[in-house]
Amino acid sequence: MEQATVSHEQARKNFLAKYDLNHNGVLDTEEKENALDDPAYIESELDVIDANHNGRIDPEELAYFDANENKILEPEEQVGIEIAQHLFAARLLKQFDANGNGFLDRNEFIEMFTQASFVGNVYQAAGAIRDGQCDVEQLTSLLTQQLRISLSPRRRPGQPFFGLYLTAPISPGDPRQSFKAAVEAYWQNPGSVSSGPPK
Repeated sequence: MEQATVSHEQARKNFLAKYDLNHNGVLDTEEKENALDDPAYIESELDVIDANHNGRIDPEELAYFDANENKILEPEEQVGIEIAQHLFAARLLKQFDANGNGFLDRNEFIEMFTQASFVGNVYQAAGAIRDGQCDVEQLTSLLTQQLRISLSPRRRPGQPFFGLYLTAPISPGDPRQSFKAAVEAYWQNPGSVSSGPPK
């Protein structure tokens, strides 16, 4: 634990040396925005990003990425989210890969999906796993879809929830642009989304 604290402090010093251009000892708005597309920086910040420590990004945690607080998802900010999603997926894979083969088989996937309280039909999602093995890229896609679901406007009671797939985007068109629009809509009106899984 002490070594982890020392290495975290060393990483912090390294990032300050690299990005703290005005040398004031903190990353200011523009400096943080410049650091957001650095995987090493995002990895060092995962515990800060995941404020509720549930192992993934929730809508309210997206505020971390709005470095300049303009409620616009800038390219570096979007890349930062994508890097974080990949890193959280890698953590999930490591946590639930019981046989250590680098993939989640169907049973490991179901265990992960259930314990992580993901939204949707677990068996439908498990059925979408390519070749019966879920890799880090598929988990990254799943985390992004789960976040998109959380960013969806509130549903009326009785309105059906259609679930999710690991291989298809949630809406047609460019999925990155669609995700950007969903994040910006949330930032501009956070009360418009449901605060939990669809009922």
